[in-house]
Amino acid sequence: MQLKTTRLACCLATAALAVTPLFGCSTTPEPQQQATDTVAPQTETTALAPSPSEADSTVQPSTPVVSQNLTPIGQSANKENFEQLLMCLVNSYEAPSVQSTQVLESTLAAIQSVSEADLAVAQSIVSNWQSVFANPNYQLFVYGGGTQAPELAQAGILDSPSHAFVVMGYELVDGEMAEELTARCDAAAAAARTYPNTIIVCSGGATGLNNPQGHTEAGMMKAYLTETCGIDPARIHIDETSQDTAQNATNTLAILRDRGVQTFTIVTSTYHQTWAQAVYNAAAALSQRDYGVAITIVGNYNVDFPLTEVAPGTEDRWAVDQMASVLGLPHEDMQNMLWS
Repeated sequence: MQLKTTRLACCLATAALAVTPLFGCSTTPEPQQQATDTVAPQTETTALAPSPSEADSTVQPSTPVVSQNLTPIGQSANKENFEQLLMCLVNSYEAPSVQSTQVLESTLAAIQSVSEADLAVAQSIVSNWQSVFANPNYQLFVYGGGTQAPELAQAGILDSPSHAFVVMGYELVDGEMAEELTARCDAAAAAARTYPNTIIVCSGGATGLNNPQGHTEAGMMKAYLTETCGIDPARIHIDETSQDTAQNATNTLAILRDRGVQTFTIVTSTYHQTWAQAVYNAAAALSQRDYGVAITIVGNYNVDFPLTEVAPGTEDRWAVDQMASVLGLPHEDMQNMLWS
C-alpha cells in the first residue's frame, strides 16, 4: 500500500535520463505455468511500526515471490547493484540531495555494465518512482459512487479486451469482505460498465484470522462483482494465492500475459495506489525483459479511504521492500538495509 504524500522527494529526473533506455528480451521463457482462473489472495502488507518485526498479524514483511518463468535479479550479477538502486530510491525520497542523485546515476551505470536488459528494468523502476510515487502532483482518479466511472474520461483507457482493471484485495474480516474491499469492487464494477469490452483481474488469497472456510479475497470479489454488481463472470479472472502486494503483482502479470493484455489500470484505495504502481511496474519491467512484451499501467482508479495500518513516513520503505520481493532480491539483505 502507498499513501499519497505531499512531500517533494525526488532528484531522480537526471538519473532517469542518464542512460538511453533499452527494452529487450534477454531470455525465452518456458510456457506460462500460473493458473489464470484460480482465485489469488491479496492482503495489503501493512505495519503499525517501522520495523517488520513489530508488524501485527495483518501485516507481514514481504517474502520473495520468484516466478518460475522469470529470471530473478537476485540470482544475477546485478543483485548488489539493484539492492543499491532500491536504497537510492529511499534516500532520494527521504533526503533528496545532489549526492543521492549522483549515487543513483553511478548505480545505473554499474547495472548497465553488467546487462543492458537489466538496465531497462532499472530505468523503468526509477522513472515510475519519479513520476508516480515521489510526485506530489500525481493525479488520482477517485470513484464518485455511481454506476458508471465518468472520472476516468481523461485517464487514457481504451475500451478493449487488451485492457484490464486490476482490483487489489484487502484482508477479509471473519471470512467476509470488509467495507473497503466492497468499495473497491463497486469502483471496479463502475469502470467495467463504462468500458464494457475490458476484462477484470481480482487478486488476493485466503486471509484474516477467523476464516475457517478458507475464503479468498479474489473469490469473494468475483462473487460480489457477478452476483451483486451484475458483471459477466466471463470477464473476470482471479488469482487466489497472493498474500501481499508483491505476490499480487507477480501473479497478476502472469494472467495479463496469458490474456494478451497490453495496458491495465489498478483499482485500489487512494493511500495504496502509488505504492501498488511501484510494485506492479517493477513486475511489468521484469516481465518485459524476459518476454519482450510491454504491459503498461494506464491511469488509476481509487476509493477514498484513510491509511491506518502503516506508520506514517515508512510508506516508501514498504514499497521498496515489496519491489525487492518482486525482483527476487534476498529477503534478509533488504530487511537489514531497510529497517536496521
